[in-house]
Parts: sequence; C-alpha cells; structure tokens
Amino acid sequence: MTDDAVPSSSRQAVTVPQVASPPRTATGSQGVEPAAEGSSQLDDSNLLDAVSHLQSESVIEIIKLLAFTIFSKEELKDGSISGKKSFKSGEAVRPALDQAKVGQLERLVRRKCPSVDRRVFVDKLQNVQKVLRRSAAAAKST
Repeated sequence: MTDDAVPSSSRQAVTVPQVASPPRTATGSQGVEPAAEGSSQLDDSNLLDAVSHLQSESVIEIIKLLAFTIFSKEELKDGSISGKKSFKSGEAVRPALDQAKVGQLERLVRRKCPSVDRRVFVDKLQNVQKVLRRSAAAAKST
C-alpha cells in the first residue's frame, strides 16, 4: 500500500531518537574520524557502522576503510604487522604496528566477514600497505 492510499488522518508521525555524539572537526569517509597520532582505539560499533554499506564479499574494501580509520597512512606505510625480520626486509626491519589496533581491525573484519581467516586478513592488510608504499615511492621519484 502506498502513502497515497492511506488517509492522512490515519498517518502517524514516527520520531527517531537522536544520540548525542562528540563534536568532530575533520571526518574521514562515512563520518568516522580518521586516526590521529597517538589516538586511543575507536568504538567498535562506530567502525562497524562505517562499513555497514559494504557487502561481506568485498573484504579488501572493508579492510582498507577500517585500516585507514584506525591507523594513519604513515603508520600503515612505515610499519609491518609483526615487526619481525623477514627475508625480504634484509637489515631494515619496519616497526610493528600497534598490536591492540591490529587485533581490533582483525576482530571487526571477522565480525563483518566471518569466513575470513587470519591468513586472508594478513594478506589483504599487507596488500593495502604495499599499495601505500609504492605510491609513496612513485611520488618521491617524480
């Protein structure tokens, strides 16, 4: 039934309660404030709201959006997930990302996409980091 078919006398106004939120100066995509240097962890529900419009199949988009919200671009570009020395890293070992934030990111991704395991999560997050590093290197060379 459409609104035109319902007599105006029987329509009822629906009010939606609004929750007060702290004022934000600069917001990232979807109205979630981007991570600032030394910021505390963001609320899980706010972060899940930021990816609620995405399908669970678009894992890379979910990881990218959440990672850029939880971490700064510099943290992602300059850090590694574990901070351990690898064959590729040689002598220059990147500092580890904040493990509490990595855990929060993984928990949120797995809540949105239950089929994602640890290996897939790590691979996708490393791909996001590689793109950042390559774009930074390309910007330096030009």
